[in-house]
Amino acid sequence: MLQYSRSGRTEIKPEKVDLSKISQEIVKELRLSAYTGDYEVDIEENMIFNADPAMMKVVFNNLIGNAL
Repeated sequence: MLQYSRSGRTEIKPEKVDLSKISQEIVKELRLSAYTGDYEVDIEENMIFNADPAMMKVVFNNLIGNAL
């Protein structure tokens, strides 16, 4: 969340963002790191929103990492 609070100091640049793709990338990265346990992650397809992609990556990384 510290990264998220720091990102609030930069300009938000909303654009179409595929949160499904971001989530899949984060899960893949986490599986390669310390989160190697036995778990299943279901990600809805085509979750496209207008948002700042960098900010969403930070938020989803924290949410998914905390859930695991």
